[in-house]
Amino acid sequence: MEANQSQPKQGRRAGGMRRPAEKLHLRRAAALVFVAVCAFAVVLGSAAASPPTAVTEAATAVKYEEATLKGTVNPEGAPTTYWFEYGETESYGSKAPTTPESVGSGTSNVSVSKVVTGLKESTIYHFRIVAESEGKTVPGEDASFTTKGFDFSFGETGSGNGQLSEPYGAAVDSEGNVWVTDTANNRIEEFNSEGKYVSSFGKEGAGFKAEFKSPTDIDIDDEGRLWIADTGNDRVLEYTTKGEYKGVVGKSGSGNGELKSPMGIEVGTGSQPKVWVADTGNNRVQKFDWFGKWLATVGEAGSGDGQFESPHDVVIHNSSIWVTDTGNGRIEKFNITTLKYINKLGEKGAGEWQFNAPTTIVSDFQERFWITDSGNCRAVKVDNDGNWLDEIGKEGSGSGQFINPTGIAAAAAQRVSVVDSGNDRVQIWSVKAELPRITKRAATELTATTAVLNANIDPEALSTTYWFEYGPTTEYGTKSPLAAEAIGSGSEPVSVSQIATGLSAGTTYHYRAVAESSAGRTEGEDTKFTLTAPTVTTESATEVKATQATLSGKVNPNSSPTVYWFEYGTKKGGFEVKIPLTPESVGSGSVGVSVKQTPTGLNKNTGYFFRLVAENEGGTTFGSEKEFKTEP
Repeated sequence: MEANQSQPKQGRRAGGMRRPAEKLHLRRAAALVFVAVCAFAVVLGSAAASPPTAVTEAATAVKYEEATLKGTVNPEGAPTTYWFEYGETESYGSKAPTTPESVGSGTSNVSVSKVVTGLKESTIYHFRIVAESEGKTVPGEDASFTTKGFDFSFGETGSGNGQLSEPYGAAVDSEGNVWVTDTANNRIEEFNSEGKYVSSFGKEGAGFKAEFKSPTDIDIDDEGRLWIADTGNDRVLEYTTKGEYKGVVGKSGSGNGELKSPMGIEVGTGSQPKVWVADTGNNRVQKFDWFGKWLATVGEAGSGDGQFESPHDVVIHNSSIWVTDTGNGRIEKFNITTLKYINKLGEKGAGEWQFNAPTTIVSDFQERFWITDSGNCRAVKVDNDGNWLDEIGKEGSGSGQFINPTGIAAAAAQRVSVVDSGNDRVQIWSVKAELPRITKRAATELTATTAVLNANIDPEALSTTYWFEYGPTTEYGTKSPLAAEAIGSGSEPVSVSQIATGLSAGTTYHYRAVAESSAGRTEGEDTKFTLTAPTVTTESATEVKATQATLSGKVNPNSSPTVYWFEYGTKKGGFEVKIPLTPESVGSGSVGVSVKQTPTGLNKNTGYFFRLVAENEGGTTFGSEKEFKTEP
């Protein structure tokens, strides 16, 4: 054999054939390699799994000492938990919930929220949502909110520009400027929305060129004109914002159109508004036209219903007149048309539903009322039914404290200006708003698998979204629409409807509307419906003649679109004929509907059996069988 002649490689036979033992060995090796590759792929796949996503959303329902933190987490297919971090700095320091909570392992966004309490008033808080999955921690972006409460004050004791002495009333113009009656200095001062002094006019006197004697209340009409209760001169004066005299209402006295120490004003709407005056010294309220002509009087001296002791202010709301009956420690309500007494709110005291010398009353952007409870060193909020909603301030001279607060203005959303008379200053507060209001409505247009869910929602003047929740229990479980829909920021109820799908006949379903605004979330009252077959009553035949008769009955659709027909024949239980041939509708109401049909061509002197039948998506109902006999 030549030295360069090729030789079979070790482990091979001549001709390239492998031995059986070698083949088995290689197959096993290949299998091990395949398993290793698969395991490596799994490891790579696990390592490449997407981390969860976390999105911090705006906080809602921010109040004085609590707020609702919100966010969205997408688990991206792996078991995931979440929590919120919050605090006064971006270092946070607090956690909610204290033990992370699961959001599952799906691949869709999950909305989460937590209410945090024990916060400080008027404080900026930072927060973020954090999601964690398989050792990966993903924080959302930082967001912040400011709790409600005292914001700042302006003014100090004195008679210089921007200083105050026993100030009484305040009004806010369309540009956010605050106008204050500087009572002991006999002038009117203007401050901007940040509390910086802008201008002033007035001096002590009884003339009409910006002369006052202890001015108290102030109001601004739709044209931007200032109306001032010139209390010491027994009159109400009208000025421009430049201090130019425009007119006068009232003069000293106790007759119609005469005033004694008036302390409250309410100017109506329009270019020539009506002017209501709390005629304090005469224990009554008087109504004037824009030219100062007397129109009407409300109330008289006393402590009974409809009587006053030193009334300090008046406000008009819808069809009612509200008056602070200061000496009697209450608020009284009258009909604006008849001027008759309606009811009262409060009594003398220091608790809820109690007042000690209430002075000013104003309506806010949500049509609730703020009242300065002067003797109790606080301001309180009530609704149109007299429900106690909020309270700010306490006695003292520190920030957020009052001594003899007298005036209040609530021109901006969630912001009030309180005249802290005893401390010679004005305080600006951020205050909580009221939630959207929901009125339930019955479901309609029920079919075999769907129903229309209905409700009325009042946004309460804040941008609001809504959705419905429904299901076979009060846990609900299904949402419609999936993405909340906006209904605006009006002050009137909005009718809303959504279609519930995937329903089953004979099943009772629960549903409710949910509405959300910056004030927080409102869950409507639970309502239920059942996809129910119609209710049927077969009545006796009438107008029976030789060849015809009138068949009658009642059908209750039970809220589903329903049709009916009669069946009849000459054999008991055998109904060969149907009338009408095409079933007729009885609507989709929830009360019995009378129906009748008159078959003709009947046999004389013959007995007939009949029944009423009705059908809807909930099923078919057969009425009881009745019989009649035609005449010979």
